[in-house]
Amino acid sequence: MAQHPIPFDEERRQRLIDESGILDQSAWNELDRLTAYAAKRWNVPIATVSIVDRQRQFFKSCIGLDARETTREVAFCAHTIMSENSLVILDAKSDRRFVDNPLVTGEPGIRFYAGAPIFVDGVAFGTLCLIDLEPRDCFDPEDQEKLHALAAAAARHIERRKLEDFAGLTVDEQIAVAEAQQKAAERDRCAFIAMISHELRTPIGIVTGFSDLLRNQDASLAPAAREQYLRQIADGARQLQELTDSAIRFAAADFGRLPINEERFLIVDVLYDALLGARLRPSLDPGALRLLSDEFAELASDKGHMRQIFFNMFSFLIADAQEMVSITADRSSDGELILHASQESDQNDGSWSMQPIAPYGDDEDILGRGQEGLALDLALAERLSRALGMRLHHLRYEDETSALRLTIPPYLFAEETTAKATETKTPLAKQAAG
Repeated sequence: MAQHPIPFDEERRQRLIDESGILDQSAWNELDRLTAYAAKRWNVPIATVSIVDRQRQFFKSCIGLDARETTREVAFCAHTIMSENSLVILDAKSDRRFVDNPLVTGEPGIRFYAGAPIFVDGVAFGTLCLIDLEPRDCFDPEDQEKLHALAAAAARHIERRKLEDFAGLTVDEQIAVAEAQQKAAERDRCAFIAMISHELRTPIGIVTGFSDLLRNQDASLAPAAREQYLRQIADGARQLQELTDSAIRFAAADFGRLPINEERFLIVDVLYDALLGARLRPSLDPGALRLLSDEFAELASDKGHMRQIFFNMFSFLIADAQEMVSITADRSSDGELILHASQESDQNDGSWSMQPIAPYGDDEDILGRGQEGLALDLALAERLSRALGMRLHHLRYEDETSALRLTIPPYLFAEETTAKATETKTPLAKQAAG
């Protein structure tokens, strides 16, 4: 049996696990929801959230096993934490690393394994993994992406618990934790400053440019020209305010300090609020409205962040307030809600390619648009989506139009949907109920 590998940042990884106190805490219901969903989604008898400690791995949540821990030496997850990528073993008896592993040759008799690392504070605390007692033929990239999304959701629960526990530390302990986090965040902070500098160039240029024109031509300016310059300055100031608000939210999401306030709400209401805020005339498929008012009516998540995601998606897709955004919805074979928002209602028939969502860079190449600030808006929507356990993708069609696809896993919807769209007053909810 191959000896388990050691991550290059093992000392820091172990220190952060110790400081989190996660190994001393009881099982979490939030993590149990994730493993239960994973076991059902991939039809496996065993699914776990494990924390890999110095000598052992501990199961913070486990479906299908009576054991609460194993030695690190035999743990498949000890290999998974070596990379940001998922580890997939289709048949452990055909893999030289695990063929003579006691968990393969003995109980429980592992044949198939798929695990994704759970990153907290930039290090892999452990994994969310799937185990089957029979080999499998494939575990495709889409499956791996969904497994990573579940691991990210587990990471958010761990982060939230850490924030709750931090308040109970002594002052000296709080200072020690803060100093360690400050060093780890320095590199990310530099990248964030570079991004903001890029995004602020255009609105600052508008304000300063038209202010100079007013100052230099004040005596000769006609009233109409003066009014136009003032409107341009006000518009630039508004863009600066919006960019500042987005930057604050982006920083919180990107640095792992985003507060998540979970509540139950009707998704059609939040969708309507975002459309109203973007001053849009939506084109919504009737089938999508029925789906959002029935099977996927009530979401258990952060309502404010959800509205921000929708608003930023719509802002990216439109060039001005007169354009119409087409919205459709569907239920995947895995029980996920897939919301599709596009610039054109008839452009979905063409072939498309997946585009990266980058916070800054060449807007024309990355986003296919020349508008400053949209890169940050879309990046913020993507970060917020990940923080809530969702996935946001940017699609580019052959005719250069864009679409955004938001995938929401079923475990985020209220277990018992009791709210009715007819009880709300928003036009979308009434239309959905009808």
